[in-house]
Order: sequence, then C-alpha cells, then structure tokens
Amino acid sequence: MNFRHVTEQLIKAFTGDNIHYALIGGFALGLWGSGRSTLDMDFLIDRDDLSKVGTIMERLLTGK
Repeated sequence: MNFRHVTEQLIKAFTGDNIHYALIGGFALGLWGSGRSTLDMDFLIDRDDLSKVGTIMERLLTGK
C-alpha cells in the first residue's frame, strides 16, 4: 500500500468535506521522528463527522 497516496487522498477528502480529524497512533509518531513501525493508520474523527467518513471511504474504495 502506498501510504503517501492514501494519506493524501484521505486528507483531501476530509478537508473538502470539512471533517474534523487528527492522525494518531504509531504512524503519527513516525511523523515526529519516532522509530516505531506500523502497518496501519489511525484517525481520530469527530463523532458528528462519522457518517461523512463512511461515505468517503466507500467512494475511495469503489472509485465512484
């Protein structure tokens, strides 16, 4: 998986839909220079934005 591409697509979609989010977990630690390796990305999402995130994920997965 191309984490850079995935991250760019998610950030673009989150920003476009005005979703409040934070990148958390091991991947976020790597951005701060920590040596922790991980194979997943964790986002903290505002509860009010969850339905929009579901729509975005479905759109990105299906390409529609």
